[in-house]
Amino acid sequence: MRYKRLDLMKYFAKETKMTHENATEITNYFLKAFRNFLKNMKAGDVLELRGLGVFKVVYQRGRYDCRNPKTNERSVMAARRRLRFQPSKILKKAYRKIV
Repeated sequence: MRYKRLDLMKYFAKETKMTHENATEITNYFLKAFRNFLKNMKAGDVLELRGLGVFKVVYQRGRYDCRNPKTNERSVMAARRRLRFQPSKILKKAYRKIV
């Protein structure tokens, strides 16, 4: 099953007994703030959300020995920032109960 923004809005509206418009506004503010946090993070920064997990920005160095498996063409992969997610113990435990 694929969850979308609308599902999150409906959940907020149901759990807090607020109108759909207010739930939509809260969801949009939350996602906008989350995107801004992640966009402005630098290598080594950490965003910790208790009960959900930790988002870390790590630096991945460039590689020179890359190749396209389809054409066997050699290429260079530039250095870049990568986002890593480490789930919390609570999230892992909840996931294990479901599976």
